[in-house]
Amino acid sequence: MQPILSRMQLRRYDEEAVRHGVPSLVLMENAARGAAEVLDRVILAARGGLKGKHVHILVGPGNNGGDGLALARHVLSRGGRPFLHLAADPQEMRGDAQSMLDAWTSFGGAVRMLGARPSFGDDLTADDIVVDALVGTGLQRNLEGRVRDAASLVDTHAGLRVALDLPSGLDADTGRVHGFAPHVDHTITFAAMKMGLLTGAGVLHAGRVHVVDLAVPPALLSIVGTVGEVFEVDDVREHLRRRATDTHKIREGHTLVLAGSPGKTGAAMLAARGALRTGTGLCSLHTDPQSIPSVDGRLPELMVEGLPASLRVADFDTLVAGKHAVVIGPGFGIGGRTGELLEHLFARYAAPIVVDADAITTLSRRPDLTSNVPPHAILTPHSGEAARMLDSTADAIDADRFSALQDLVTLTRCTVLLKGARTLIGSPGRAPQAIVTGSPALAVGGSGDVLAGMLGAMCLKLEPFEAARVAATLHGLAADRFTAETGSDRGLLPSELADRLPRLFGEFLPPPR
Repeated sequence: MQPILSRMQLRRYDEEAVRHGVPSLVLMENAARGAAEVLDRVILAARGGLKGKHVHILVGPGNNGGDGLALARHVLSRGGRPFLHLAADPQEMRGDAQSMLDAWTSFGGAVRMLGARPSFGDDLTADDIVVDALVGTGLQRNLEGRVRDAASLVDTHAGLRVALDLPSGLDADTGRVHGFAPHVDHTITFAAMKMGLLTGAGVLHAGRVHVVDLAVPPALLSIVGTVGEVFEVDDVREHLRRRATDTHKIREGHTLVLAGSPGKTGAAMLAARGALRTGTGLCSLHTDPQSIPSVDGRLPELMVEGLPASLRVADFDTLVAGKHAVVIGPGFGIGGRTGELLEHLFARYAAPIVVDADAITTLSRRPDLTSNVPPHAILTPHSGEAARMLDSTADAIDADRFSALQDLVTLTRCTVLLKGARTLIGSPGRAPQAIVTGSPALAVGGSGDVLAGMLGAMCLKLEPFEAARVAATLHGLAADRFTAETGSDRGLLPSELADRLPRLFGEFLPPPR
């Protein structure tokens, strides 16, 4: 797992590293060395590495510019041809950035002034690499002047675009774009993941993110603290176990899906399919009686029953008897019956409850229910549903997703999975988690229903917070694999997504003994 740091924590990280004997120039040198390694061995690996490549580095006056200046030397040492373009007057350079500029020029390195001749873009081809080293994590106002113009030049380059630490203009904490930010193919970020890179705008502007270690002992993080962690694909392995050879369907658990209504039976079927493909031993769908003709027999493995118009306590107890997890909400309708079932579940059911879709909207209209959400529940809102829960707007949620996640956890006191381009997961007393799998192929109705079913089945073996991390990662990874195989960012049917899951489990389960 990768730590996630805020702007203030990053500042303190640098300060504490210096206080513990790691000079700031060493940190900058390590950042540049690591960035050159990523460029050479990862980003350009398929093109033969840095050797012979023209690398245009656009440099600002601060520490981010210092990283770029140091990078030029490492590019040169690896056989590349670096060109430095300064978006500031040399007398504006300060501290470590000035030291790196002096080191470059003392060896005869040239610096081109942006806005003067020869200008950036002369003889530039699509084979050249452009590096944004203009502004780093400290930015809290709109880009202006030559730095803004230089960022625009990065954005218009037809070839490979790379940012150091984060694209200039992107807020390190919220992902807000301060006036303008270039869209790059790769971002090489230093020390730890930044919150702003884990937002919709971060995904849009930063491209693929690579984290470079600065050779500072991990104990420093215990001093400065973290915002949360990135739950990485390989972390899934720690949470999956092979079934015992003598297992049976009862031992593997029974998932109850409360979903579907006339015209919305597809959501119910997709949730059930997600649960079955994730490994539930049994799956029952209880739905509106009018919907039964539309669903019965479509998924032979699924047991289907109709729900009565009203449930007495005894009826409810019969409904949940022998069920080890409940998924409620996909296509279920908003209001009376959904609210009644939530009341019963919250008051009388002690096993995991996945609250999704229409059940979340119903919950947002019932403050009395919101105050009674049990700790073993998982809420799965997208930004619009989160906005209804918090009496806000979807835009406001997306403007600061980490804060929104914390507000939802505080409000409900349970595990919350805030869906989005970078899904976030929070739970009382646990460090927030960011999920970095997922592609635009998930942008189709029904993808979330599959995830709800996956969560229900995953809760049969894992506690809710762990189930949320693993299910969300595999859900996104199934879409990533589709895009990698087809080259397409669309056309993935949610039913097909569910059907990809067994092969993914095969990749992450330990080998048979």
